[in-house]
Amino acid sequence: MRTLFLVTVDCDLRTDHMAARQACLGAMLEAFGDEGLAGRVTWFLNENDFRLTESHEAFLHEAAGRGDTLGIHDHLEPLNANSAETTPEYEVRSVLACCRASRDRVTGWLEDNGYPGGVRAHRTGCLTQAPQVYEALAELGYAVLSDIWPRHRANDRRGRPAQDNTEIPLGIGPYRHDAHNFADFASTRGRFLQVPVGAMFLGPFGFELLDRWLEGSAEQGVDPAVFTWCLHPYEVLTDNRDAVSPGMVAVLRDHLRRFREDYAAEFVSMEQLEAMLGE
Repeated sequence: MRTLFLVTVDCDLRTDHMAARQACLGAMLEAFGDEGLAGRVTWFLNENDFRLTESHEAFLHEAAGRGDTLGIHDHLEPLNANSAETTPEYEVRSVLACCRASRDRVTGWLEDNGYPGGVRAHRTGCLTQAPQVYEALAELGYAVLSDIWPRHRANDRRGRPAQDNTEIPLGIGPYRHDAHNFADFASTRGRFLQVPVGAMFLGPFGFELLDRWLEGSAEQGVDPAVFTWCLHPYEVLTDNRDAVSPGMVAVLRDHLRRFREDYAAEFVSMEQLEAMLGE
């Protein structure tokens, strides 16, 4: 069974030290380049919170110049910060305004700097899932999502329910859906290509989970198996988040080597995966 491995980075910088922000992005770029992943990484830019198009242009030029995929990562928690509801009831118009702002800044930067293709991939903060969110993303023209996390239930950063995917099995392949059937992993039609998340965070990485994911893919007849790893730049910083941690960068490099050497993983970006799977 062929194994496609997606390294995806949600660009939550989460430190007040601007130099540390620049350094953690640079450290990841260097590690990916040294390990042969240049042009095969997906960066989900948290533009609304961290204004990467203003403060981190050198990083964007390097990533885009390599041919990495640039998507967008929107945290939606502030949209209903005063809600007393147990489950957030997002308004499409509120999500639209939030997500349009980030999309327009990123696509404008790409156009101004001569990078073709626009932005097709989106991941919500905390993997938040709601029909209203997907209705807004459809209106904005997104085509690729990566929000489903099989076997997990989690809250957003305000402690409110973000997603419940406990009934979705490990090892599922990418599938297609529309705004209201996002958990239907058997769906084969729809405007969105959903690329489920296999694992979150840098370490310690659970290789036993990867083994179970690949076993699940084999049991369900998914070939190629597609495993998506979600990381954050702040994870390669020291505990007080004011400098890069050489130890954490070494962990990242070691994991990448093991994926390649022990699992024969083929590293691909979201854009490359979308092209492989076709329409």
